[in-house]
Amino acid sequence: MYFYPILLAISISIDTFGLGVTYGMKKIRVPLRSLLLINMISVIFLSVAFALGSLLLNFISVFQAKLLSSVLILLLGFVFFIQAYLDCRYPPQEGKRMIKIISIKTLGIVINIIRDPVSGDRDHSGVIETKEAIYIGMALAMDAFTIGLAVSIVKIHMITFISAIFLINILFFKTGELLGKKVGHLTREHILKYISATILIFLGLLRLI
Repeated sequence: MYFYPILLAISISIDTFGLGVTYGMKKIRVPLRSLLLINMISVIFLSVAFALGSLLLNFISVFQAKLLSSVLILLLGFVFFIQAYLDCRYPPQEGKRMIKIISIKTLGIVINIIRDPVSGDRDHSGVIETKEAIYIGMALAMDAFTIGLAVSIVKIHMITFISAIFLINILFFKTGELLGKKVGHLTREHILKYISATILIFLGLLRLI
């Protein structure tokens, strides 16, 4: 019963593990309040996604909901796979690691989604402060939003899934941070992306059966 949502939570938490590895390697400190804030943003995005998905169920059939859920999960899996391939095939030059920028002009917010998470430390202080945690949290939460929408329309238990995301994100980050300090040079981000992509594609196909 709980296997599917927990495996989904793991698949989208792998990015957080990579973030922890990088910050551990670079000796960038993430205070507990910043880590909790990053994860709370994911919870907010997931809650909104669940609400939208529940609303959508009023307009589509069970079969259509199952199909849409599978397509969303598969698409995210393929996006991760392509990102991993590009990271491996065309490694970015130092200082030019940004893959895309999302600008919300009315709020004056610019969110960088980056291959090198060190850019999240915008003031180069070596500590992720509250404002920086918001940027990082929103960037990480976009994938979570897609997954949240996908699982909500097939009625996966909301509390279980959100709790799993919150706890696994913290566990993965702290584990990654520890490994980053010890053996971070052995970790390759594109490999983590491949693992995440494989899990998502598997789960998307499983939903079609």
